[in-house]
Amino acid sequence: MNPYVNVLFLLLFFLGGPVQSSGKQADFPEDFDRLVEFHGHICPGLAKGYLAVQVAQRHLQDGKASGEAITPIVEGQRCGLDAIQFLLKESSPFGNTLGNRGKGLVVLDYGKDVWIFIRDRDQKALRVVLKPGTFDHIFKTAPDADEYNTLSRKIKGKKANEQERRQFLALKKQKTAQMLLVPEDKAFNLRWLDKKDTDTLKASLPKPGKSGGRIQCVMCREEVFEQYTRVKNGRELCIPCFNELTW
Repeated sequence: MNPYVNVLFLLLFFLGGPVQSSGKQADFPEDFDRLVEFHGHICPGLAKGYLAVQVAQRHLQDGKASGEAITPIVEGQRCGLDAIQFLLKESSPFGNTLGNRGKGLVVLDYGKDVWIFIRDRDQKALRVVLKPGTFDHIFKTAPDADEYNTLSRKIKGKKANEQERRQFLALKKQKTAQMLLVPEDKAFNLRWLDKKDTDTLKASLPKPGKSGGRIQCVMCREEVFEQYTRVKNGRELCIPCFNELTW
């Protein structure tokens, strides 16, 4: 290759980032790509959960993706929840998924980017909290932030054309890739919980009811677990019928 081309390539790399061929997608770790397939789309929320899992693996699993069993407690039901389910599903004898209610993963709908990871073997626990403004430099002050947010509003308002949707997706992938490069100490506040903290936390968690038996709702005649019924005018109803929701 011409030595002048070599010099130009290096200048472009260090001043403007890696040179990519036209249309090349952002590169992601293999497990993140598989997570995106599970979740259905790529998004910043997924990246937050992915980074939180990396923290747990680094501090509680010696950097390994499996091995030490971990019980995660998630304080929000947003996209990042899927990262916990997918990446830590094998880090529990029961499976850290929503379907294993009361065993493994615990979800508290507090609307917060907070995760607690408890290592089952010794109950060592780590609370991982996303720092406020962590990604502002990516989504608010970056040169392309205005374009990204304008396109986002157009898409949410169903006013974007196909070209604008493609441009937004490309920007979202680029910004998600940038999120994954944010160092742990810049992204999260970490706090180790002692046994007293962990005991208090577990005592405060909602207790799953026993499955019990199934009965038929007297209105829709569909089966429902008995503990989910409500009584109205002396009749046992499922929750939708109790709330007069029919469809």
